[in-house]
Amino acid sequence: MQDAPADRLRQEAAQDPTLARYYANLELPYGADIEAVREARRRLLKRYHPDLHSADPARKRTATAVAQGLNRAHDELLRRLDRKER
Repeated sequence: MQDAPADRLRQEAAQDPTLARYYANLELPYGADIEAVREARRRLLKRYHPDLHSADPARKRTATAVAQGLNRAHDELLRRLDRKER
């Protein structure tokens, strides 16, 4: 017998691949809660913050792009999760 919440999450992920990609960008399982999203963003920004790679311009550009993607994923997931909790 399949887990009903897990089935629901899989269906949501299939309907909205962007949402699933946001979770993947933050290295989280689909359906993680708000606190997990916040912690993942903090943890990954410590690794990919552009100021940590300022000596090498190419790595800094890459780190900037990754950090922007992390921030975008964080903002969108928090917006959707906050709306879902209301």
